[in-house]
Amino acid sequence: MEELARWGESLMGLARLRLEKRRAVSAEDFAEASRLKKREAQLLTQLGAVREAACAAAGGGAATEERQQLEAAKRNAVAQEDFAEAGRLKKRLKALDEQGGAEALGRKALEAAAELAAS
Repeated sequence: MEELARWGESLMGLARLRLEKRRAVSAEDFAEASRLKKREAQLLTQLGAVREAACAAAGGGAATEERQQLEAAKRNAVAQEDFAEAGRLKKRLKALDEQGGAEALGRKALEAAAELAAS
């Protein structure tokens, strides 16, 4: 379950970073917002790897080639701020998750993230 905790921690870190970015924009500190945007892209890439490790450790096995390609394409779309494409890819990934049972694993990761946030 260590990988699941790392995934939860990564989700919390991403949420905190996005909050910081919104605060920087509200304060019109655009240099900081830009720095945080770059860091967000890095964290999204790391989050994909952490998620894959959590899925594998939870008995989900290695992700399918299609899933890996979709995750990489989604991360790239987010980095390029092509949110329409990212949304389309997210829907395809959700359909795969529902087929493979990763939805339950995702809930566990979010629960782990909530526990970390409470501590």
